[in-house]
Amino acid sequence: MTMINKSMLSRPRKLTFPFGWCGHIPFVSWLVEEMKPGTIVELGTHSGNSYFAICQAVLENNTGSKCYAVDTWQGDEHAGSYSEDVFRDVSAWNQQYFSAFSNLMRMTFDQANEYFSAGSVNLLHIDGLHTYEAVKHDFESWKSKLADDAVVLFHDTNVRERGFGVWQLWDELQQQYPSFEFLHSYGLGVLFVGKKSQALYEKLASFGEPALIREAFSRLGELITLREEAHNHIQHIESARSVLESQNQELQHQLNKSKEENELYIKRIQEDKNIKNVMAGRIHELENSQHHISGNVHALEKEIERLINTNSWKITKPLRFMFRVLRGQQKDAMWHIKKEVRNIAKSAYYRTPYKYREQLLTMAFKVRPSWFTSHPKFMAAHSLISNELEVSDKLIDINLLSDDINTQPGRIAVQCHIFYPDLIDEFVAQLSTMPFKFDVYISVTSEEAKQKCNLQFKKIKNIENLDVRVVPNRGRDIAPVFAEFGSALKQYDFICHIQSKKSLYNEGKTTGWREYLLNGLFGSESNVKRIFKAFNDDEKLGIVYPQVHHTLPYMAFTWLANKQQGSELCAKMGIACPDGYFNFPAGSMFWARVDALSPLFEMNLAWQDFPEEKGQTDGTTAHAIERLLGIVPQALNYGSLIIKDCENESKSTFRWDHQYFPRTLESIHQIISDPSKKVIAFDIFDTLLIRPLLHPDHTKQIIASQLSAEEASEFLSKRPAAEQSARHRAGRDISIDDIYNELQQHYQVEHSVAKKFRELEERVEIASVSARPDMLEIFEFVKKSGKKIAIVSDMFLPLETIVNMLESNGFTGWDKIYLSSDKGKRKDTGELYELLFTEYGVSGNEVVMIGDNERSDLQLPCDWFNILGLHLVRATDLALHIPEFAPVAQQAFKSDLNGELTFGLITKKNLSQICNFSPEKLKLFSSSPYQIGYNLAGPLLTAFAEWLRKCAAKDGVQDLYFLAREGKIIKAVYDLWCDGAETTPQSHYLILSRRAVNVPNVTTLDDVLNIAKSTFFANTLEMFLRERYGLTLPEGKLSSLYSSGLWAKGKLVEVHNEDISEIKPLLEYLLPDILAEAHAEKQGLLQYLQQEGFIKSAHKTVVDVGYSGTIQKSLINIVTDRVDGYYMATSEVAGKGLNNGSKAHGCFIENSVSLQNDNSLVLRHSFVLEKLLSSDDTQIVKYILENATVTPVYKQQRPEELITKDIRTELQKGCMDFVRDARDIRNTLYPDFSPSLTIADSLYSEFISSCNRKENDFVKKMTLDDDYCGRGLVN
Repeated sequence: MTMINKSMLSRPRKLTFPFGWCGHIPFVSWLVEEMKPGTIVELGTHSGNSYFAICQAVLENNTGSKCYAVDTWQGDEHAGSYSEDVFRDVSAWNQQYFSAFSNLMRMTFDQANEYFSAGSVNLLHIDGLHTYEAVKHDFESWKSKLADDAVVLFHDTNVRERGFGVWQLWDELQQQYPSFEFLHSYGLGVLFVGKKSQALYEKLASFGEPALIREAFSRLGELITLREEAHNHIQHIESARSVLESQNQELQHQLNKSKEENELYIKRIQEDKNIKNVMAGRIHELENSQHHISGNVHALEKEIERLINTNSWKITKPLRFMFRVLRGQQKDAMWHIKKEVRNIAKSAYYRTPYKYREQLLTMAFKVRPSWFTSHPKFMAAHSLISNELEVSDKLIDINLLSDDINTQPGRIAVQCHIFYPDLIDEFVAQLSTMPFKFDVYISVTSEEAKQKCNLQFKKIKNIENLDVRVVPNRGRDIAPVFAEFGSALKQYDFICHIQSKKSLYNEGKTTGWREYLLNGLFGSESNVKRIFKAFNDDEKLGIVYPQVHHTLPYMAFTWLANKQQGSELCAKMGIACPDGYFNFPAGSMFWARVDALSPLFEMNLAWQDFPEEKGQTDGTTAHAIERLLGIVPQALNYGSLIIKDCENESKSTFRWDHQYFPRTLESIHQIISDPSKKVIAFDIFDTLLIRPLLHPDHTKQIIASQLSAEEASEFLSKRPAAEQSARHRAGRDISIDDIYNELQQHYQVEHSVAKKFRELEERVEIASVSARPDMLEIFEFVKKSGKKIAIVSDMFLPLETIVNMLESNGFTGWDKIYLSSDKGKRKDTGELYELLFTEYGVSGNEVVMIGDNERSDLQLPCDWFNILGLHLVRATDLALHIPEFAPVAQQAFKSDLNGELTFGLITKKNLSQICNFSPEKLKLFSSSPYQIGYNLAGPLLTAFAEWLRKCAAKDGVQDLYFLAREGKIIKAVYDLWCDGAETTPQSHYLILSRRAVNVPNVTTLDDVLNIAKSTFFANTLEMFLRERYGLTLPEGKLSSLYSSGLWAKGKLVEVHNEDISEIKPLLEYLLPDILAEAHAEKQGLLQYLQQEGFIKSAHKTVVDVGYSGTIQKSLINIVTDRVDGYYMATSEVAGKGLNNGSKAHGCFIENSVSLQNDNSLVLRHSFVLEKLLSSDDTQIVKYILENATVTPVYKQQRPEELITKDIRTELQKGCMDFVRDARDIRNTLYPDFSPSLTIADSLYSEFISSCNRKENDFVKKMTLDDDYCGRGLVN
């Protein structure tokens, strides 16, 4: 007989020093494969070498084992104490590879012992504290848990020092049980404790002499240990060599540098003194001429500029550097050098040919990573976030589409704007790939270019008509499309627009952009065919264009400086003008269905509608229309296909995953700490302070909701108009005083009413805001850095109100506030920045502006004043465009206030961070129990609780009885939500189960048979009788059943489709036993219901998840009275068999009909819902009445149920935090807030969809007891 199996030769995936146990990996792997143990427990896991070897063998051999590692992970006198990192490492590895069957139990061995039932452990490994007393206690306390085939492993049986006593116990035990001992790797004792393990012992012994077996496994173990030790030695040597080389280089560099600086210091010191004297004289003159201060300042600036350009100033620069060093200002001195080096390197980079830039950048990242912490490519390369995110459904890998189209798809035209004639050949090459007949319209700016185009483009075989025209240089590439060729192009079915883009204004930063876009739209014949096949297959596909080039910043996908022109054009076309972020073909190259762009063509734009070309980089009609190319098709309900960039892959259409999500706190600190930055400016709203609203201006709707109908109408119609007219009348920015004066003087609003409006508006505005958590930390960091803090905001609220908002939310200690309502100047005109420069005496490049507005906080201050902007994306914009959030976010965005606020809380909680983004928070539903609690269970149960409160009030219900076990969390949510609410019925918790009410309800054979008809999956007769009828038959009665032929021994019970023909004769035979049990249980149940006040309740009403109303119907019969039921969902069965006028009401689904959304998944996927709402409570079996005392009998929970307690606690914490936040909104902001049932239902559907796309670890881990249906524990 051969002793080799595949496991003993497997290579362990993970080993951690020390390797004392590793020599036994081949044997334990062999043992797991041969034994296939059902339950494996390890006492003492430390770094996991032994445990993960066991888990690997379980996984590779598909044994179906459940594994448990028990350890406090705090160390002991033999293992020593170790840091928390050990547990974190073990936990992470376990989660990544073995979480489906492996559980870490962080507790003492004795505590863990309680989680396992007798005879349940098949393989036990004892490797804890190694004293004789400790190991003996471990063995004896776990002995009762061992199965009849159990094997026990003892490590360190061959160690006789440091108080180790395993060898002593081993000497005793091997006298009592079959055993085998390995002497290598400190010894491993194998004890065959269970009677059925004898066969395995004999198999091991049959391999040969014990010495031969020991030698074989010792050699295999030695190979593993030596291989790992050799690998570690090599790593240490390489690491040491690298450190030494680095240190030598740094020492040599410092030596050379010091030598040079000393020479410069000696040579230039006298010249520096002369310059100091000159500067001192100038300063003295300035101080004595204050009556001419402005003129002298100008003269001094000129003189300083002259001095800086002198040879003497330039050659003494190293000398000044030495002075800084000598004065202890090394950091400041080095910063100036680093800044110059960076500027030189940056300039050289953009002069480098495009094809070499990628290599140059990669090398720079390695040489000086600290310079690039804010660089999008560096952040993307060092962030794993992108790997965790879902790809936007708008991004399509065009290579995966079919190119099976060989017929002309319709009339096709291509419009080329060729401003640079040197690119004509490139365009000819691209259009030569066109496989269909098409017409070409070309705009150029010279006759010479026109002649060349006519000559070259005629060579393309599929061009039928060629029209080349010389056009004015205005309107960029957009004006020719609509002003010159518009009337012709709108006659086609499909059009393409391409242009000779070079973007010379940005120093070559977007080099490669044109080629990328052209290759995406043409590139090859097959590529073009794929595009037209997509158009052909989807008649509602309106436009196709490549994903934004990787060099473009994400904030370009807002209006930036083009909002005014965009709004006017949208109004002219009669379509809505969007805010925030939206997709469009950046670079204005695309294929489109002409009908999808018809409103743009129907405007019949002329050349005079476009401004003359003056080098504008934004803010023109052409730039606005570029954005409308994405907006117009969507407004007409056409879809878009964005061709995914497969070379520089990004899962976001805006490339947030490369440019924004990888941002770190360190990179923000680095920007703030820059010595050249003197003032750090902060915006207020959506920067320091955030709201739970998806539309910030919906505070006005909240205000209106607290007014009478007449007042609300007046407020909503006149208040916005008054603000606009007051601003126009004043010719400057205005305050809330100006707005309400305008209301009274020009809109005939009475003084008392205007005063009421104003007070309510200020109160709502204050209540609507809270601190953006990350910004509190940033704000404090700036304060500690000693930089000046300026707060800059365009806002109509008065200064005192803004100060109150900031201080009450933790923002204190700023230097100055620049508020448009206070200063009469605005950020978005640049005037507020100019005032800041004047008052602080700084220039733009000495200021950092932190804010959310892409125009007034980023583009304008950067372009106009060279201010460095740190941009924050609004949480709402993230929610609307992150794939995991977008479906529900877009629904909530269009919803009423209740829907908006319900999802607004989730958005605010998850997406308000500004750096160190975690993949969990960028998913609506990760595997985080807390997040699932907040994002799903919280909204679902809070909306249900408010529905309960309203229904109970309408129906006159005074008492609500929440049914165990799901009812426990529902009751907790109800109690918290209703705290402070009006007309709230009293809540009670009834500890009942189907089992606990069904048996007491039995009085006839029909009752017995009806209970049997519920589905029961194949399981033992004993379980069926125990779970359905409370019967535990003695051995003698079971034997008589088998001998009489009523049931065959070992035969499983199975019931489907109410077919009980097989089990019916047996139930008839057992009827007297069942009736006796039912009678006894009924007395106990009635007493319990009496004790809980249920029987005396005037309008008995139960609350549960759903679905058939089984417990409700049983209670109706037991108490012979009307009992109503409120459920999250009811099936069509719920309404049947309700006696005494009882009713069953469904919240999300009633009688299997969806009430909130079409096709709700609450009922169809009810098992997942029960997992979310499961309780730590043990399931009730029955109530026993003895001597007028009611005693509950509970089922014993199994380890798999108990071990999920912490997960459940986290989920419930997240759930209750949502309830608190929702309650705060109702109590302080919006008194009519009713969490949206529609949004809650959509969240549940989205959660189920996300689980279908990718298995959720939380759902997988949660187990439910379904013994009643014969399935046992189900996950």
